[in-house]
Amino acid sequence: MTVVALVVVMEIVVVLVTVVLSAVVDFTAASGVMVVREKAIDVVAKVLVEVVVVVAVVVVVLMFWLSW
Repeated sequence: MTVVALVVVMEIVVVLVTVVLSAVVDFTAASGVMVVREKAIDVVAKVLVEVVVVVAVVVVVLMFWLSW
């Protein structure tokens, strides 16, 4: 159950970060810094997705390994 809880918490964190970043973009859109922010958000989003995928794979492998 702790592994499942960990994955759920990570998903929630990713969603929160995404929401905050999009709010930042909305807020700074008037400043003309939007292009830079969008590129930064693309990079951050890709990194977050990769981290979540890696963690999920590690968790699944560990669960299978520990179940033997």
